[in-house]
Amino acid sequence: MSQVVTPCPPVESRRTRHIVRRTVTPPGPPPPGRLVVQDRLDELVGTLLDRHRIVCVTATAGSGKTTAVAQTARTLGRPIAWLSVDGTPAVPDVLLAYLEAALAPVAEACDRTPDPWDSFQQTREAYRQMAKAGFTKGFIPKEYGGLGLSTVDLAIAAEELARHDLNVPTLLVASGAGLWHVIHNGTPEQKERFLRPFAEDEEGDLLAVYAFTDEAGGANFDSADPAAGMQTFARRDGDESLAVVMVPGDLPGITVLDVYDKMGCRGIVSPRVRFKNVRVPAANMIGTPGKAGMESITRAFS
Repeated sequence: MSQVVTPCPPVESRRTRHIVRRTVTPPGPPPPGRLVVQDRLDELVGTLLDRHRIVCVTATAGSGKTTAVAQTARTLGRPIAWLSVDGTPAVPDVLLAYLEAALAPVAEACDRTPDPWDSFQQTREAYRQMAKAGFTKGFIPKEYGGLGLSTVDLAIAAEELARHDLNVPTLLVASGAGLWHVIHNGTPEQKERFLRPFAEDEEGDLLAVYAFTDEAGGANFDSADPAAGMQTFARRDGDESLAVVMVPGDLPGITVLDVYDKMGCRGIVSPRVRFKNVRVPAANMIGTPGKAGMESITRAFS
């Protein structure tokens, strides 16, 4: 296996737009056009290979990139975190440009904006660029237009993004949690109806949210708050009162009362939402009510 390494830029130039490219030829005689290119997006904060973050591998199918990456990891004596983006050589450039131009200023802008709703709006352009780069569809299965990335892949990407700002990556993860139930428990019809629009949204207009916290109960949706004193629960036989339902945000009866003004992560909007006589088709229920619904909510956070 041969490799060519472009030297890492000196310390004073690490904040310039730069990609260190490492070209690896798979073992054996490589046919034309079957070259594996690893673009490491670590140069803004460190030297080449002194810590692993994201290695973006672009190659044609069957080029042997997995073998090449595994051999490189053994040679270095450390694991390499990598995302495979076949046939999309522009992705590393898009990602790095996004990190530098769009994401870095967001955290300060959110903190300096007094109104919490306006603070959330400071993330809008960065989230739009995230959608254009394909991040918002990373967790959606390929058969519904997404990238089908694993949880580990998404965690690596979120970690890298969070080094610049925590607000926008959290919005990405939260949107994934909002769609988690459809991805894992939805019917084929529900997946097509709810996931396809997110996969095709390149402007970042769509955002899935998770609404289950009541003012009197907090996030403990299935147990009492000990600080509230003595409480009782009235349950239907079979515990069938809890279900996961997809609710379009533009339905009549949905009102945003206000937005909490938090001390940190102010770009992550935390509104109080009132649902009054909101009618949702039965076809929007994901899975079955009762214990299955409760387990679905719990698993989305684990």
